[in-house]
Amino acid sequence: MPISMNNTISIFEKQFPRIKKTHVIIEYGDPIYTKDLDREEKKQLPKKCQQIIEDTIKKNQALL
Repeated sequence: MPISMNNTISIFEKQFPRIKKTHVIIEYGDPIYTKDLDREEKKQLPKKCQQIIEDTIKKNQALL
């Protein structure tokens, strides 16, 4: 299941060494059932997950 998180950099990295309360978006993607995938699809799974996460982060960026 791909999971994306938007705006987590605002919690800590932007105001180091303090931790700041901020709005964060976490989205859980649809599960991916690997038992239904053939060998080639399993090889491509990391790229597929990365693309899903990147697309979700871009989509949710507009909500911040």
